[in-house]
Amino acid sequence: MPGRNAALARSLTRPHSRALQDRPKAVHALFGKVINEIHCGAEYSIAISDKETYSWGWGDFGRLGHASSADVGYMTSTDAHSRTRALAHSHSRPHALLVDLQVFVPQPVASLSGRKVSAVACGDTHTLCVVDGGSLMSFGRGVTGQLGNGSALLDCYEPREVAALKDEVVTRVACGAEHSACCTSDGKVYSWGWGRYGNIGDGDTVDRHEPVLVKGLDGVNGVNGVKIVEVACGWRHSGAIDKGGALYTWGWGRYGQLGHGDDCDQTTPRKVEKLLRRVKTFTGGWRHSGAIDEDGALYTWGWNRFGQLGLGHTRDVNEPTAVSLPACALVTSGWRHTMTVTTDGRLYTFGRGVGGQLGVGEVDGGQVSLPTEVRIDVERLESEAHVSVPVNIAPADRYALVPDQAEDDEEDAAVPEKRQRLGDDD
Repeated sequence: MPGRNAALARSLTRPHSRALQDRPKAVHALFGKVINEIHCGAEYSIAISDKETYSWGWGDFGRLGHASSADVGYMTSTDAHSRTRALAHSHSRPHALLVDLQVFVPQPVASLSGRKVSAVACGDTHTLCVVDGGSLMSFGRGVTGQLGNGSALLDCYEPREVAALKDEVVTRVACGAEHSACCTSDGKVYSWGWGRYGNIGDGDTVDRHEPVLVKGLDGVNGVNGVKIVEVACGWRHSGAIDKGGALYTWGWGRYGQLGHGDDCDQTTPRKVEKLLRRVKTFTGGWRHSGAIDEDGALYTWGWNRFGQLGLGHTRDVNEPTAVSLPACALVTSGWRHTMTVTTDGRLYTFGRGVGGQLGVGEVDGGQVSLPTEVRIDVERLESEAHVSVPVNIAPADRYALVPDQAEDDEEDAAVPEKRQRLGDDD
């Protein structure tokens, strides 16, 4: 999400420790920096300024772009003292003790220093960025071809140009869990990576290791003066907005997240007919979607078990449905929650809140089905910020909250992070 004050930039994603952060907290390492955008992946975050790109969080597979698989973390001096005392009295669970006190801090991506980064997107374990006026770079995990470098065997630990698009001027990028998409200055849309549900949009359900044109948008690429200007991805679905404000979606549709009034997958893009006004922005979550039109009206649809549609109930919806809010300017989605910013700068969240991701404190029942305002006191946030002491964190020394793939039992499960592909929904 774009932002002007780095002090407000906080990745309210799934928690990295058992001491949950359920309200916004200032990021001291970014004080004094003018942050243009911030993006969250699975257990990591990226922020960009005019001169630097910062990343922090879990670093396995090279998703942070620091030329290694190490995490970028730290402990406060108080935390370090507490851990030393705790380890002196316990020899049975040192890893758990480290995780209890572990937090993360932004660090510049050295290979991008001084380069103008105009767009960034984060997937589960891979990252895309547009540099120097249109060159596409990728880094992180490449197991399904999501890096676009022609291989599904190699991870990339630092940004590398996507050679297949070297002659294109890339303007916008998007990442799903394990697939990627971009649009170019002349309105073309490319996609690549994991394609089981048609989320590549080329009419097939196979993985693509290099960018391919999204065939379903052939009719709007440069025809009649219409072109695609924005792309976005959910976990297993994708969307694009054309210059005239029409929204097209494709991929996994089991929970109505494509917005076509059914629960069918789409292997090529299809226009979302229910949105009658020009669409300005689109977001995709795990199994739900959202969009804002030219009047600032927010619409949501898809999976709604935890109230992440903000409609006051938990029933799934397979067509765009208006959320009761003042005019909105921005919207973004997590796994099971949604965040939106109104035109007057107020932040609202709704959906699953057991990990503190809503930023509103403790949540009764673990979820909120109506938009709830996140109160931000800048002076208090700045006064509570503290300096950090960098440390290295081994991949084995952590625990993660990941979604359980069982349809009838989707509670969060605390499990050790392993280098394996997330289970697929059948």
